[in-house]
Amino acid sequence: RAFGARRFVLRLTDCCFVARPLTRAASSGRNANVSDEKDGVNNGNQCESSRRACLSDRATRTLRVHGKEVPVGNDFWEYVADEQSVQDAMKYQNNTENYIGTVKYPLGIIGPLQVNGEHSGRPYVVPMASHGGALLASYNRGCKAITQSGGCTVRIKRRSMLRAPVFIFDNVASATDFYRFAELAETKDRLSKYLVENIEHCMVTSLRVIQTDRKVHLSIGIDSDDAAGQNMVT
Repeated sequence: RAFGARRFVLRLTDCCFVARPLTRAASSGRNANVSDEKDGVNNGNQCESSRRACLSDRATRTLRVHGKEVPVGNDFWEYVADEQSVQDAMKYQNNTENYIGTVKYPLGIIGPLQVNGEHSGRPYVVPMASHGGALLASYNRGCKAITQSGGCTVRIKRRSMLRAPVFIFDNVASATDFYRFAELAETKDRLSKYLVENIEHCMVTSLRVIQTDRKVHLSIGIDSDDAAGQNMVT
């Protein structure tokens, strides 16, 4: 309806998985129940809320998914659905669906890595999580070589997250008609306005129309502010 075009098949050229950042409370690692445990007033309600936010029930030692119990061993309750993880379930409820617990992962650091940017010009120590042997050592040697060579000089010319949905037509003639329609300045203005009005924190940075035989791609680039933007532009 947005284009007023004839019947067509729309296929996305790619898909994406997004690792959402933790909330400020979650990333701080604070235990929200400490004060409750001390005064003993709201601890019961807090524990009840945590149970609702977590599929792992430590009281009965059961993990239920869609109403069915999933068998788990003792290690699950010690290392995944441990007491702290279940208590902290409320912190993650807006970031992790079907929450069952947490895991610990080996964390190392690499660096210092000298970065010469327009807004920063100093060495950085970078945390990296991995269980691959020699991986961090390899990265660390790279950081040392870059830093001793004067550092890494970077510039950001433009921020843009790209997606290119493809419109497939029955023949080249129909595809060309759509291509010409999509190339009109009025069409691009209407599409850009539609995107900005319907996606929060979105600014259209580019809009290209590319035809290959019966296929027409709309390559859309947006500046998604502080968000990664894959889901937004898709």
